[in-house]
Amino acid sequence: MKKYILSLLLFLIISLKSYSQIIYVKQDATGLNNGSSWENAYTDLCIAINSTPSGQIWVSQGVYFPTTDLNGQIPSDSRFKTFKLKLNIAIYGGFNGVETDLNQRNWVNYPTILSGNIGDTNLYTDNVMNVFSSEYVNLNLNSILDGLTIKGGYANNNGGGIYVDQTNDGSFIIKNCIIEENFARGEGGGLYVFNSNPIIENCIFRNNKAFRGGGMYLWYSDATISNCEIYNNIADNFPTSGSSSLIAGGIYIGSYSSPKIFNNSVTNNFARGEGGAFVNNSNYEVVFNNNIVSGNQSQDGGALFLGWTTYCFNNLFFNNQATRYGGAIYMDYDPNRSQFINNTVVNNSAGNEGGGLYITGANPDVTNSIFYNNTSPIGRQIRALNGNGSWSPDFRYCVIQGGLANLATVGNPIVYQDNIDVNPLFINVANNNFRLQATSQLINAGTTNSTVITNPWSGSNGQVINFPITDLDKYQRIVNTIDIGAYEFGSSLGINTPEKFSFTLYPNPANGIFNISSYTNYDSFSVYNIQGIEIFHKLNESAIKSIDLTNYPTGLYFVDFFINNKKYTYKIINK
Repeated sequence: MKKYILSLLLFLIISLKSYSQIIYVKQDATGLNNGSSWENAYTDLCIAINSTPSGQIWVSQGVYFPTTDLNGQIPSDSRFKTFKLKLNIAIYGGFNGVETDLNQRNWVNYPTILSGNIGDTNLYTDNVMNVFSSEYVNLNLNSILDGLTIKGGYANNNGGGIYVDQTNDGSFIIKNCIIEENFARGEGGGLYVFNSNPIIENCIFRNNKAFRGGGMYLWYSDATISNCEIYNNIADNFPTSGSSSLIAGGIYIGSYSSPKIFNNSVTNNFARGEGGAFVNNSNYEVVFNNNIVSGNQSQDGGALFLGWTTYCFNNLFFNNQATRYGGAIYMDYDPNRSQFINNTVVNNSAGNEGGGLYITGANPDVTNSIFYNNTSPIGRQIRALNGNGSWSPDFRYCVIQGGLANLATVGNPIVYQDNIDVNPLFINVANNNFRLQATSQLINAGTTNSTVITNPWSGSNGQVINFPITDLDKYQRIVNTIDIGAYEFGSSLGINTPEKFSFTLYPNPANGIFNISSYTNYDSFSVYNIQGIEIFHKLNESAIKSIDLTNYPTGLYFVDFFINNKKYTYKIINK
């Protein structure tokens, strides 16, 4: 038994040492070419990947081209050359070639470019088919691409930039990368993923092109996509293919996928057919929240084409355009109920119907959302065709410019409850600032039924979906007095942005006296009026349990709690 334990410990130590090793790649290194240091770095990244069983590969600035295929061989057709995305290998770029710590690199100043443009530099058709690829291998969270520029792939089928086809439901990480100028004569110009759950964070997808999913194409995937910029991607013919399915300029979500897509900017993408920015055709639920979606174009669904259930929370849609239906959003036939809550839909246009939103046969709940200054010949704000069974959309606590007159509906009667027709009073429309002014009637005008946004939803594959606790500015949502639209008033004052719920103030609203309940001890608190002026500051020397505003005017106030110099902000209403 002791011998077995010692053998196991030795195996673990060797495995840990193997994974922690660092292999160096530098294209102009002149040493031993064995990857042991910057001086002795490999000059060929493919050789480094093929020679390394696990660990980290640090790649210095410069332009690198693949030299081998997925089997580590030199292929007879050079277009099959590719960098291999490999189990337990983390590839980091952005080094100057002298660093001793990951934190010292700078992928902006020292770009590491992995290029598929191996032939005529003025052509793409002779480029490699996949700059990075992984096929029939089960990746994991130690499989990382970080700080790289991946460009110049030209796939005959899928995944010009990155192609991943796994046998089992694994994962990998793409972080701090630029995926640009890749092409696919099929799906996923920048990224194609089948049967894997990547974590994609702080990346740029730009100027990629495909028939479907110009930026990325995901199916059988529970990906997480956050803090990314996805722009100028295209779903169209190139050259003319005769394909009629030219959809999803930015992101395409296919069958059996439940991705979470949040905190992204998705702008200026184009699709010849559906969904300039995004298409959801998954039979599982998709979460799309806290995104800014603007300047996208397509035939139907200038920004979003939702073929199945989608949870859209706290998004801003503006300046999107459809040549036919749904300037911002097109909701197609849907056997479930999409949730469209606290979105701002403004300044979008459609050539035929539904300047802001077009619904045909779907059954969504539309709550706490703004539809303003959207244009089309029919249904300037919303067009709804309710012909399937007894289904029809529900609209509650929304701002709909023009009211029912601008919600053109036929078929089954809709639910139209507690909606208002007022000017939202945005801060600066000319500069695309759609936060609310202090005098807006939308402040605290959202649903009074807190269960609408606090009860979690259950997904088809067992996931639990929750409404975000923060708005589009990462500012705390006040559930019981929630505002209408993507922004909760107060973020524009620049007071601060909270990280989490730490306190309860009750009752709220109140007649002057607000009780304080906290999970942690706070150092002090300040109270601000609606102009952002501090009206008093208290230290917690005597464990203060309440705030007294009985001698102050009625209206909205902000309370800052301080813990170790961190601020947590809450809204209260003095009646």
